[in-house]
Amino acid sequence: MPDIYRYFGFVFFFHSNEHDPIHVHVQHDHKESVFDIIMEDGEVKEVNTREKKGVPPLSSKEQRVAEQFVREYADNIIDKSILIVIRFFHNLLITVIFSSKYAITRSQGHRLKITSQVSEIYRKVIF
Repeated sequence: MPDIYRYFGFVFFFHSNEHDPIHVHVQHDHKESVFDIIMEDGEVKEVNTREKKGVPPLSSKEQRVAEQFVREYADNIIDKSILIVIRFFHNLLITVIFSSKYAITRSQGHRLKITSQVSEIYRKVIF
């Protein structure tokens, strides 16, 4: 759960296995809310706030402060979200390649040859 910002007691972070829509979790004083960033044609269309199950939500005032911050830094938050997803899939791919007994075989020239299973995963992740 990498922190991406700390701002006057607010902690903005992602989970490494996130899902759509792009969103950021915000904690403050043991409370937490989630802010969805809705994009359209490469622009931020809206920011929606929702509660996280099992955790008290931010107060109305805290939500306003956090939402203003999210709106101000939305482009940067999105960039960081994309990088985290890329890192997650990169690490997953490396794990698959090096931990699976089927993933890698040695060719006669002692070069690593990735099997079709890993190649397919790589194609799905990269493209």
